[in-house]
Amino acid sequence: VVVTGMSTVDGIDMEAQQQDEFLLEQALPSLTNASFDKPYHSVGDRVEVTLTFSKAVKGDTIQATLAGEAVSGFTMQGDATTWKAEVASLANPGDTVLSATLAVSGFEDESGNSVTVDQKYTLPITPTLTINTVDKVDESEAENYQFTGTAKRLDGQTLSVEIQTLDASATIATDEAEVQNGNWTSRGINLSGQPNGDYKVVVTGTSTVDG
Repeated sequence: VVVTGMSTVDGIDMEAQQQDEFLLEQALPSLTNASFDKPYHSVGDRVEVTLTFSKAVKGDTIQATLAGEAVSGFTMQGDATTWKAEVASLANPGDTVLSATLAVSGFEDESGNSVTVDQKYTLPITPTLTINTVDKVDESEAENYQFTGTAKRLDGQTLSVEIQTLDASATIATDEAEVQNGNWTSRGINLSGQPNGDYKVVVTGTSTVDG
Protein backbone atom coordinates (compact mmCIF):
# COMPACT_ATOMS: atom_id res chain seq x y z
CA VAL A 1 0.00 0.00 0.00
CA VAL A 2 1.34 3.50 -0.91
CA VAL A 3 0.04 6.63 0.84
CA THR A 4 0.96 10.06 -0.61
CA GLY A 5 0.25 13.53 0.72
CA MET A 6 1.12 17.03 -0.54
CA SER A 7 1.47 20.34 1.25
CA THR A 8 2.19 23.74 -0.21
CA VAL A 9 3.95 26.52 1.70
CA ASP A 10 4.76 29.84 0.10
CA GLY A 11 4.24 28.30 -3.32
CA ILE A 12 6.53 25.40 -2.64
CA ASP A 13 5.00 21.95 -3.03
CA MET A 14 6.23 19.32 -0.63
CA GLU A 15 5.33 15.67 -0.85
CA ALA A 16 5.22 13.05 1.84
CA GLN A 17 4.96 9.36 0.97
CA GLN A 18 4.93 6.13 2.93
CA GLN A 19 4.55 2.53 1.72
CA ASP A 20 4.20 -0.84 3.35
CA GLU A 21 3.46 -4.39 2.34
CA PHE A 22 0.62 -6.59 3.55
CA LEU A 23 -0.81 -10.01 2.81
CA LEU A 24 -4.37 -10.37 1.50
CA GLU A 25 -5.62 -13.72 2.69
CA GLN A 26 -9.28 -14.41 2.02
CA ALA A 27 -11.10 -17.66 2.65
CA LEU A 28 -10.78 -19.98 -0.34
CA PRO A 29 -13.66 -22.07 -1.67
CA SER A 30 -13.87 -25.76 -0.79
CA LEU A 31 -15.63 -28.66 -2.48
CA THR A 32 -18.52 -29.52 -0.17
CA ASN A 33 -20.35 -32.21 -2.15
CA ALA A 34 -20.24 -34.37 -5.26
CA SER A 35 -23.21 -36.33 -6.57
CA PHE A 36 -24.34 -38.40 -9.54
CA ASP A 37 -27.65 -38.54 -11.40
CA LYS A 38 -28.20 -42.17 -10.27
CA PRO A 39 -26.93 -44.14 -7.27
CA TYR A 40 -25.15 -46.64 -9.58
CA HIS A 41 -24.33 -47.01 -13.27
CA SER A 42 -23.25 -49.61 -15.82
CA VAL A 43 -20.05 -49.34 -17.81
CA GLY A 44 -20.81 -47.35 -20.95
CA ASP A 45 -23.64 -45.35 -19.34
CA ARG A 46 -23.97 -41.60 -19.67
CA VAL A 47 -23.26 -40.11 -16.22
CA GLU A 48 -24.06 -36.66 -14.86
CA VAL A 49 -21.68 -35.31 -12.22
CA THR A 50 -22.65 -32.37 -9.98
CA LEU A 51 -20.12 -30.55 -7.79
CA THR A 52 -21.05 -28.07 -5.06
CA PHE A 53 -18.60 -25.55 -3.58
CA SER A 54 -18.67 -23.31 -0.52
CA LYS A 55 -17.94 -20.22 -2.66
CA ALA A 56 -18.10 -19.33 -6.34
CA VAL A 57 -15.52 -20.99 -8.61
CA LYS A 58 -14.70 -20.89 -12.31
CA GLY A 59 -16.17 -23.92 -14.03
CA ASP A 60 -13.48 -24.15 -16.69
CA THR A 61 -10.79 -24.53 -14.01
CA ILE A 62 -12.30 -27.60 -12.33
CA GLN A 63 -9.93 -30.55 -12.62
CA ALA A 64 -11.68 -33.90 -12.21
CA THR A 65 -11.59 -37.47 -13.50
CA LEU A 66 -14.10 -40.34 -13.39
CA ALA A 67 -12.73 -43.87 -13.71
CA GLY A 68 -9.48 -42.29 -14.85
CA GLU A 69 -11.04 -40.28 -17.68
CA ALA A 70 -11.13 -36.47 -17.62
CA VAL A 71 -14.44 -34.79 -16.74
CA SER A 72 -14.89 -31.43 -18.51
CA GLY A 73 -17.51 -29.07 -19.90
CA PHE A 74 -18.93 -28.05 -16.52
CA THR A 75 -21.98 -25.77 -16.75
CA MET A 76 -23.24 -23.46 -14.01
CA GLN A 77 -26.36 -24.53 -12.12
CA GLY A 78 -28.05 -21.44 -10.69
CA ASP A 79 -24.91 -19.73 -9.46
CA ALA A 80 -21.17 -20.29 -9.57
CA THR A 81 -21.16 -22.54 -6.50
CA THR A 82 -22.78 -25.48 -8.32
CA TRP A 83 -21.49 -27.02 -11.55
CA LYS A 84 -22.63 -30.02 -13.61
CA ALA A 85 -20.84 -32.02 -16.29
CA GLU A 86 -21.89 -34.97 -18.43
CA VAL A 87 -19.68 -37.98 -19.06
CA ALA A 88 -20.78 -39.52 -22.36
CA SER A 89 -19.69 -43.07 -21.52
CA LEU A 90 -18.53 -44.45 -18.17
CA ALA A 91 -15.11 -46.05 -18.64
CA ASN A 92 -14.42 -49.56 -17.41
CA PRO A 93 -11.97 -49.41 -14.48
CA GLY A 94 -11.63 -53.21 -14.55
CA ASP A 95 -13.98 -56.19 -14.58
CA THR A 96 -13.40 -56.90 -10.87
CA VAL A 97 -13.56 -53.28 -9.69
CA LEU A 98 -16.86 -52.61 -7.91
CA SER A 99 -16.96 -48.83 -8.27
CA ALA A 100 -15.66 -45.95 -10.36
CA THR A 101 -13.74 -43.20 -8.57
CA LEU A 102 -14.50 -39.53 -9.09
CA ALA A 103 -11.33 -37.63 -8.21
CA VAL A 104 -11.27 -33.83 -7.94
CA SER A 105 -7.78 -32.29 -7.80
CA GLY A 106 -8.22 -28.53 -8.18
CA PHE A 107 -10.13 -25.41 -9.19
CA GLU A 108 -9.94 -21.60 -9.05
CA ASP A 109 -12.17 -19.04 -7.39
CA GLU A 110 -13.48 -16.00 -9.24
CA SER A 111 -10.46 -13.94 -8.15
CA GLY A 112 -8.06 -16.42 -9.74
CA ASN A 113 -6.87 -18.06 -6.54
CA SER A 114 -5.92 -21.69 -7.18
CA VAL A 115 -7.09 -24.40 -4.81
CA THR A 116 -5.47 -27.84 -4.80
CA VAL A 117 -7.43 -30.71 -3.28
CA ASP A 118 -7.42 -34.50 -3.26
CA GLN A 119 -11.06 -35.48 -2.83
CA LYS A 120 -12.51 -38.77 -4.03
CA TYR A 121 -16.06 -40.08 -4.36
CA THR A 122 -17.27 -43.52 -5.44
CA LEU A 123 -19.90 -44.47 -8.01
CA PRO A 124 -20.93 -48.13 -7.73
CA ILE A 125 -20.89 -50.04 -11.03
CA THR A 126 -23.68 -52.49 -11.88
CA PRO A 127 -22.46 -56.11 -12.03
CA THR A 128 -23.18 -58.12 -15.17
CA LEU A 129 -23.99 -61.77 -15.83
CA THR A 130 -24.09 -63.95 -18.92
CA ILE A 131 -25.49 -67.47 -19.37
CA ASN A 132 -23.82 -69.80 -21.82
CA THR A 133 -26.31 -70.92 -24.44
CA VAL A 134 -28.03 -74.27 -23.87
CA ASP A 135 -29.58 -75.73 -27.00
CA LYS A 136 -31.13 -78.72 -25.29
CA VAL A 137 -30.74 -81.02 -22.30
CA ASP A 138 -31.17 -84.72 -23.10
CA GLU A 139 -31.74 -87.72 -20.84
CA SER A 140 -28.00 -88.30 -20.37
CA GLU A 141 -27.61 -84.90 -18.69
CA ALA A 142 -31.03 -84.21 -17.16
CA GLU A 143 -30.36 -85.76 -13.75
CA ASN A 144 -27.54 -83.38 -12.88
CA TYR A 145 -27.33 -80.55 -15.39
CA GLN A 146 -24.87 -77.75 -14.67
CA PHE A 147 -25.49 -74.31 -16.18
CA THR A 148 -22.49 -72.05 -16.78
CA GLY A 149 -21.72 -68.45 -17.61
CA THR A 150 -19.63 -65.40 -16.80
CA ALA A 151 -19.91 -62.69 -14.16
CA LYS A 152 -18.29 -59.30 -13.75
CA ARG A 153 -17.90 -57.66 -10.31
CA LEU A 154 -19.32 -60.70 -8.54
CA ASP A 155 -16.21 -62.74 -7.71
CA GLY A 156 -16.65 -64.72 -4.51
CA GLN A 157 -20.42 -64.24 -4.54
CA THR A 158 -23.05 -66.97 -4.57
CA LEU A 159 -25.57 -66.70 -7.41
CA SER A 160 -29.10 -68.05 -7.35
CA VAL A 161 -30.15 -70.18 -10.32
CA GLU A 162 -33.83 -70.80 -11.05
CA ILE A 163 -35.48 -72.90 -13.74
CA GLN A 164 -38.86 -71.44 -14.63
CA THR A 165 -41.65 -72.04 -17.07
CA LEU A 166 -41.41 -69.75 -20.09
CA ASP A 167 -44.16 -67.48 -18.77
CA ALA A 168 -42.41 -67.35 -15.34
CA SER A 169 -45.60 -68.57 -13.69
CA ALA A 170 -43.78 -71.34 -11.85
CA THR A 171 -40.29 -72.16 -10.61
CA ILE A 172 -39.60 -75.85 -11.10
CA ALA A 173 -36.06 -76.07 -9.72
CA THR A 174 -33.47 -73.97 -7.90
CA ASP A 175 -29.72 -74.13 -7.53
CA GLU A 176 -26.70 -72.03 -6.59
CA ALA A 177 -23.44 -71.15 -8.29
CA GLU A 178 -20.16 -69.78 -7.00
CA VAL A 179 -18.34 -67.09 -8.99
CA GLN A 180 -14.62 -67.69 -9.40
CA ASN A 181 -12.33 -65.66 -11.63
CA GLY A 182 -15.24 -64.20 -13.54
CA ASN A 183 -16.94 -67.54 -14.27
CA TRP A 184 -19.71 -69.51 -12.61
CA THR A 185 -21.03 -73.08 -12.76
CA SER A 186 -24.19 -74.25 -11.06
CA ARG A 187 -23.89 -77.17 -8.65
CA GLY A 188 -26.29 -79.34 -10.59
CA ILE A 189 -30.05 -79.43 -11.18
CA ASN A 190 -32.19 -82.54 -11.60
CA LEU A 191 -34.53 -81.96 -14.55
CA SER A 192 -35.30 -85.61 -15.24
CA GLY A 193 -38.79 -85.44 -13.74
CA GLN A 194 -39.97 -82.55 -15.90
CA PRO A 195 -42.01 -82.92 -19.08
CA ASN A 196 -40.30 -82.19 -22.37
CA GLY A 197 -40.55 -78.59 -23.51
CA ASP A 198 -38.97 -75.18 -23.34
CA TYR A 199 -37.89 -73.66 -20.04
CA LYS A 200 -36.17 -70.50 -18.86
CA VAL A 201 -33.09 -70.21 -16.63
CA VAL A 202 -32.80 -67.10 -14.44
CA VAL A 203 -29.51 -66.29 -12.69
CA THR A 204 -29.32 -63.54 -10.05
CA GLY A 205 -26.36 -62.03 -8.22
CA THR A 206 -25.86 -59.05 -5.93
CA SER A 207 -22.82 -56.90 -5.23
CA THR A 208 -22.51 -54.48 -2.30
CA VAL A 209 -20.45 -51.29 -2.33
CA ASP A 210 -20.10 -49.09 0.77
CA GLY A 211 -23.01 -50.80 2.48
